[in-house]
Order: sequence, then C-alpha cells, then structure tokens
Amino acid sequence: MDRNLGKFSDEQLCSMAASGDDSAMAELISRITPLAGAKAAMYNNGDIHRDDLFQEGMIAFITAVNTYDPQKNASFRTYAAACINNRIISVLRSRNSQKNIPQDMMRNIDDGEDFRIFPPTRRIYIPRRRTMPDLRICSARS
Repeated sequence: MDRNLGKFSDEQLCSMAASGDDSAMAELISRITPLAGAKAAMYNNGDIHRDDLFQEGMIAFITAVNTYDPQKNASFRTYAAACINNRIISVLRSRNSQKNIPQDMMRNIDDGEDFRIFPPTRRIYIPRRRTMPDLRICSARS
C-alpha cells in the first residue's frame, strides 16, 4: 500500500511504527536522523567516533518508539531527543569510567585463562573489638 506518510504527525507515526508498520518507521527514521546526527556531533569529543554516537542515538530512538506514551503530554520529538541525549551521555560516561581501570587489572581474554575483572582476595578485614571499660552504675542513695 503506497501512502503519503508526510501528512501524519510524529506522534501518529510513532503509534503506527510501534504497532509494526515498517513504512511509518522508515518515515519516522527519516525525520529523526538529523536530530540524532546533531546530538552525536554535539557530544563528539574525539574519544568515540561520531558514527558510533549516532548509532547509539538511533538505538535510543528505537527504544523511544517502543516506550513513548502520548498520555504524558510530551511530543514524540521531545521524548526521542531526551532518550537520544541520555543514551549518548550514558555511553560517554561508561567509556570514561573504563579509562580509569589500572592496566594491571586488565587481562587478555584470548590467552585461555579464567576471565575475572578483580582477582579474588584472601585477606578479610575484621575490625578489632574494643573492650568497654567496666562501668558501674552508682546509685545516689549509696
């Protein structure tokens, strides 16, 4: 069926795409692609390639299509932009946290040994008990 999907709103296309309409999803992708590209360019810091950030944004867009609720009084474009933004920031934070792992804690997973991030430790810290002084309650009558 050949339809002119340009006349539908983003919210209508989202509803159609969520119910399995591939042509509505294609139209919605063509509308959101510039937004995802702009968000990827905005957060491109050279550490992660812009295309990777764009791809993460498009994954967030697909999640937005499946989780959008029109009863929340937000346009689909606003919701999708927030999802894309949050996903890209999450990826950048995750990438930055991985930078701080010391090199000696990293292991090559190709050498056939059991892969563990942190080696098991045999030392257990048990705090020493402090002995309480012998306190005697003195009565005022004695």
